[in-house]
Amino acid sequence: MKITAVVPIQTHFDTIKHNFILLDSKPLFLYVFETLLENSLIDEVVCYSSFEFIKDLLPKRVRFVPRNKKLNEEYIRLKDILNSIRKDIQSDYYILCAITSPFISNASILKGIESIMSGEFDSAFSVLRLDSYAWFKNKALNFNPNAVLKTNEIEPIYIETKGFYIFSRKELLKQRYLGKKPKCIEVNKFEAINVKNEEDIEYIKALKNPYKKPNDRYYLLSKICSHIIFDMDGVLVNSLTLMQKAWEFSGGEKLASFDLYKRYIGIPFNQICFKLGIKQNKIAKIKEKYFDFSHNRIKELKLYDEVYDTIEKLKNSNIKLSIVTSKDYKNAKAILEHFKLKIDCLIAPDSPYYQGRNKPFGDPLLYACVQTHTMPKESIFIGDMQSDYQAAKNANIDFIFASYGYGEIYFDVNSIKNIKELLFLTDGGGAFRIS
Repeated sequence: MKITAVVPIQTHFDTIKHNFILLDSKPLFLYVFETLLENSLIDEVVCYSSFEFIKDLLPKRVRFVPRNKKLNEEYIRLKDILNSIRKDIQSDYYILCAITSPFISNASILKGIESIMSGEFDSAFSVLRLDSYAWFKNKALNFNPNAVLKTNEIEPIYIETKGFYIFSRKELLKQRYLGKKPKCIEVNKFEAINVKNEEDIEYIKALKNPYKKPNDRYYLLSKICSHIIFDMDGVLVNSLTLMQKAWEFSGGEKLASFDLYKRYIGIPFNQICFKLGIKQNKIAKIKEKYFDFSHNRIKELKLYDEVYDTIEKLKNSNIKLSIVTSKDYKNAKAILEHFKLKIDCLIAPDSPYYQGRNKPFGDPLLYACVQTHTMPKESIFIGDMQSDYQAAKNANIDFIFASYGYGEIYFDVNSIKNIKELLFLTDGGGAFRIS
């Protein structure tokens, strides 16, 4: 299932021009594009505009799709833009975002995508919850003016924020951007900011961006580290050949090539199947055969060079070690036992003690911190896929890219060429040296 994020841009209205100001030395309109590019479940990010000059300002992986200049007229309504998107941009699902909502987070967008992947909802959109006394046309909306209620006793109201709308092409063909079973995704006040005027600009300048991380590439030189979290496949274990055999044995190869499957390694198996367009009623059987095959052939796996030595030395330096993987728990545990790898914590889908969300959410990384009694700010996650990077960012944990693994990262991140480079983490909590 192809998921395309579309950001329409028109530039001549007063409500739009403010989004081209510089904030932290970066045009405000770029924020939403950079957020979408980091999302491992989004296949393509599109800028939809009739203004050609914008092409030179966009990040490299954003595709520019020209649109009819008539869509810039003030009388144009959303349904006109949706009809145009349907004709000009082919996709199974769309995420419609606005440059006027620059601070929407990937964590919130992920919640929307996950709700659709679950099959329970057919669309999703961002809302801000307000626990306030609300009035409309001189009438109380959510409370009785004659009854004395505390704020926490009244019914909350939810306001669309325009941060994002997620919907299928099927709904778009019906000229709708929401289906019959939409999911409201609550966002915080920072994400809900909608830049329309000078007052909004002054407001955001006064705010401290809670998602901003140090962008100095030497930041990790001074970091105190007490906890390293590893992805498993592509970081500790070279399992690509066995994965391909398991995919062929399970029957998955008949529905989608392994090259396509490989693109999504790092997210849970069910989500990979959804992204590959495999019908829900077929996933369970494919999954069972895939993991049974993998489990029975663990001896075909190989550890990367220096894994044993690196883990032993890190443990001798009193650094806690965790593994957070999207491989099922049974297989992940069997691999640890087979190779006799001694780690402090294993988090995987179907873990008997972990019931939270999995990568690319940041939950399992934070849970690993809880289990090892360490702080996120003193932790580092080592991964090889974009979903790993996204999980680390969602958890506000520093990330190091294992460039010897299976994936690619299109962002400026710290990286290692082999696991032994982690031995720059010194006894008693040290610093990571950038190679």
